[in-house]
Amino acid sequence: MPTNKKNPPPGPGTHHRAWIAWFPVLVLITAVAIVGWIIQSNQTEDLKYSQCAITLGVVLILWTIWFAFHVAKTRPMRWIILLAPFVLYAGFCGCVRMKLDGNLEFIGFEWRWTPPADLRLQVPDQESEIAKWQPSAFDYPRFLGPNGNGVIPNSSLDPDWESHPPRKIWQDTIGAGWSGFAIVGAYAVTQEQRSENEMVVCRQLIDGKIVWTHRDKIRFDPSHLSGRMGGPGPRATPTIHNGRVFTHGATGRLNCLDARTGEILWSHDTITENGGELILWGKSGSPLIVDHNVVVSVGGPKGKSLIAYDMETGEVAWSGGDRQSSYATPVLTTLAGIRQIVCVNENWVTAHRAEDGTVLWEHPWPGNSGADATCSNPIPVDKDRILLCKGYNVPSELLHVTKTANGQFSTKIIWRKLVMRTKMTNAIRLDKYVYGLDGGILQCIELETGKKRWKQGRYGHGQVLAMEDLLLVTTERTGEVVLVQATPDAHRVLAQFQAIHGGGKVWNYPAISGKYLLVRNAEEVACYELPVRPH
Repeated sequence: MPTNKKNPPPGPGTHHRAWIAWFPVLVLITAVAIVGWIIQSNQTEDLKYSQCAITLGVVLILWTIWFAFHVAKTRPMRWIILLAPFVLYAGFCGCVRMKLDGNLEFIGFEWRWTPPADLRLQVPDQESEIAKWQPSAFDYPRFLGPNGNGVIPNSSLDPDWESHPPRKIWQDTIGAGWSGFAIVGAYAVTQEQRSENEMVVCRQLIDGKIVWTHRDKIRFDPSHLSGRMGGPGPRATPTIHNGRVFTHGATGRLNCLDARTGEILWSHDTITENGGELILWGKSGSPLIVDHNVVVSVGGPKGKSLIAYDMETGEVAWSGGDRQSSYATPVLTTLAGIRQIVCVNENWVTAHRAEDGTVLWEHPWPGNSGADATCSNPIPVDKDRILLCKGYNVPSELLHVTKTANGQFSTKIIWRKLVMRTKMTNAIRLDKYVYGLDGGILQCIELETGKKRWKQGRYGHGQVLAMEDLLLVTTERTGEVVLVQATPDAHRVLAQFQAIHGGGKVWNYPAISGKYLLVRNAEEVACYELPVRPH
């Protein structure tokens, strides 16, 4: 049979060549399907973003290989095509640093030779003005407010911000770090990084004027990629008590300062003194006042995990436990009739007797301070229950703590559900419900069952405080303050305003004292007067 030379019959390799020609399209279709599955999955936003980024990277690598072997005609050209993207990427990374938020999402670029913002700030003079402290009923003296639970008492905000908008009182630049403010009377204290100085700064609440500063020649600024995402500076919020300011620096420096002048009364390098190891993103747990002691989570071995120092003398009052610390702050509560300090450690929850630090019970709680870090505090519920929340797709747990007749403690999981994945935030309990940011989205769950009531509103890894029937939420990326109705019925936004320039990272907790609201990030601070309900 004659053969048409211009249109020869299909050979044995024709279908193979056709498959190769369609390879990029097949890769793209597969990638779209994978991304669609990731988006619809019940994972946190950071995991979704990471998995989508990995999928995109694999697509680009496969396309490069296909182009090199399907299009290039010579071996040198193939090597050029294969190596060029990696050379360009290495050169790009050598000149430019990507800025990421708490979900590892891209928020901008910066030149690698651009110095951090805190290095460009002037270090204020060592002020020595005497602050006249007069405590008030509206004080916010420690992390998460007067009761350490994120619920602000004695607050009566007017939610009608359209008729009575918040009024900015002052605004200023500030050093780096993720410390919040502690407020007592007319003064507010925070920690910040300016150049090589880890600083404690006291300001007048009404006008932002710096009253005094304390400096330690310490700069915590890890050079690895994940550390750059975390940024330089101190993390913990000061605690103010009986005329003294207690601060916990990023490297474990515990200071006791005179609240009037900032003068150092005593100090400890807790990591070095106790053989501890500094965790990846630095010490973040704030000091806790228990009776006449100040307690910090050190994470040292051989009975030096949790340490109490006498407030007056700075001497060690007691120590206990062997677990490595996490980024959470210890919580004082009473469970099974015994007063105890519950500390979320790196991969355990440990309870210590409040009087002497003896370990009462432990409960496994997965975590790695260099990967799936634990930042959220335990939430006491009642006389024998406590709620644990985390992130990184780790289910939350409601624990029942009991004490047997022979004095032994045990824990039992009441429910364990994939809700309230708080990551770098803390959940708030209001009566029978819990509110918090689940992977950056505001969520309400039932306390007794863990059942989700609603989940809506993308605020990122901002922070949440509560007062009466209101939630005050700061947004991570934009620096807005949003007022949300605290109701299990639905997500209801009542008002919002732009508080500070977000810059993609508003991780610091806001602080409220009466009608005054302090909002900050690693570069900027502002004070607002909020409208209050008429009495």
